[in-house]
Amino acid sequence: MRGFRFLWNNVTGETHDPDDEADENVFEAKESAPSVDFVTRMLLDQGVTFNQLVQTICYNEHKEYEDDAYCERVADELFGKIRMIVSNNYTHEQAPYLFSRLAIVYN
Repeated sequence: MRGFRFLWNNVTGETHDPDDEADENVFEAKESAPSVDFVTRMLLDQGVTFNQLVQTICYNEHKEYEDDAYCERVADELFGKIRMIVSNNYTHEQAPYLFSRLAIVYN
C-alpha cells in the first residue's frame, strides 16, 4: 500500500507522510546465505556431477535445449537441492556438526 500511496502522491503533487518515509528507510537484517564454496561442498556430498551442472546450464541458458525433458528434470532437481541448502541457512560453523549428524543417522 505504501508504494501505491507514494505513487499517487507523486501523481497528485502531494507530499509524502513523514512516517511512511521513515519506515521506508528501516531495513530488516538480511539473513546470511551460505557461501558458494559451502553450497558446492554440499552438492558434491550429495553426488551432483559436473555433467549435471552442464545440463542445467544448457537447459536454462540455451534455447536449443528447452525441449529436452531429461535436461529439464536434471535442472529442476539441481535447483531443488540448491534451494534446500540455501533455505536451511547453513552456516560454516554448522557444517562439521551437520556432517557428523548425517554420518550417525545414515550409518
